[in-house]
Amino acid sequence: MLRRGNALELLALPTPPEVGQSHEAAVVIRLRQVVAGAQDPTLQKVARQFLSAALLGAAEKASRAGNDAAARPLYEEALEVIKGALKLDPDNAEALNNGAYVLAENLKRPEEALPMSERAVQIMPNAGSFWDTLGLIYLELGRFDEADKKLKAGDLGGYQDAVADARDLMRRAEQALSRSSASSTTAPSTTAPSTTAPPAGATTSAAPGGSG
Repeated sequence: MLRRGNALELLALPTPPEVGQSHEAAVVIRLRQVVAGAQDPTLQKVARQFLSAALLGAAEKASRAGNDAAARPLYEEALEVIKGALKLDPDNAEALNNGAYVLAENLKRPEEALPMSERAVQIMPNAGSFWDTLGLIYLELGRFDEADKKLKAGDLGGYQDAVADARDLMRRAEQALSRSSASSTTAPSTTAPSTTAPPAGATTSAAPGGSG
């Protein structure tokens, strides 16, 4: 079992990488060992904070390199680490906000992210970055009025521009759909006149001026 002092040393002194292993990978491996072995709740929270940050850093690096297949499981693991920290401290506003951001931005699950983000803002209403996360979640959900309000609360003008752009795009799409629907219901019929032969036994009028 890891003692608190020894585990803190592990957090402060990353393991030297093995041959062919990056420094970042060595740090993640060591932090996983600390999380797995730490018994003290406070140490668990600290270790999980370090590990989630390391995993997110590795995921973002993979994503920037275009390797989304490698990035996604790292985001998933980071989320599980954050959820573990929240079991120890359910009102940890930073963990709530980080988890909400990972869900909404990286894993594209804004519905699941919303209650976490709302709780983070309730706990720390003066944290502008938390309002940022909440506004982005509303934006991804298509709730533009609420997104606008939340982003204004965080004083984030750049994202308010994104809300305006998204709203304009939705308005144009609705107009295009409306025009398309109207044209399909009012278009004149182009069906050719029927040339079906008259039923057997039917009589037809002789054309005027016919030869006798």
